[in-house]
Amino acid sequence: MILKDTSPAAGNWENPEPGMYAGVCVDVIDKGWVESNYKGETKQQHKVRLVWEIDQKTSEGHPMLVGKTVTFSCAKKAKLRDILRSWRGKDLSAQELAEGFDLEKVIGAQASVIINEFTNEHGDNIVYVDNVMRPANGQKVTPSDEYKRVRDRDDYVAPLQPTESAEKVEDDTADDVPF
Repeated sequence: MILKDTSPAAGNWENPEPGMYAGVCVDVIDKGWVESNYKGETKQQHKVRLVWEIDQKTSEGHPMLVGKTVTFSCAKKAKLRDILRSWRGKDLSAQELAEGFDLEKVIGAQASVIINEFTNEHGDNIVYVDNVMRPANGQKVTPSDEYKRVRDRDDYVAPLQPTESAEKVEDDTADDVPF
């Protein structure tokens, strides 16, 4: 039995050039518990993927999407917390840390997305989201509606959930944090 990718997009993914792009968050994908290896140690980690639509188009005129998969953690050194701190312009509050921060709040939030690249050991150029920062003043990237959230797709299967879940925290403050 031969397995072959016959989808029209197979091998046709276009990456943006390194640089800073205006973008809007269009999805937060719960990847569930994923096995990961680091320095020879294998462990299970709860992962999420943040997806942004940036203000660039593919050669066929479709909006470009970029994403970053991180561990679902708000620990002090966690990459997700670092991204949120940079994107919001402030760290999570004591209340958000105690009660939980609802990642759904970032859907529709504007951002400046920094794309970088490196060459791996096989000689391939790898493009990745290096950082996410506060949007420029007045920035307004409108989602194209071409992207459908993963959880809203017909073939979506929910991943295994952790034993604890973050509760939504209402923020009554009138500051200029984008989410």
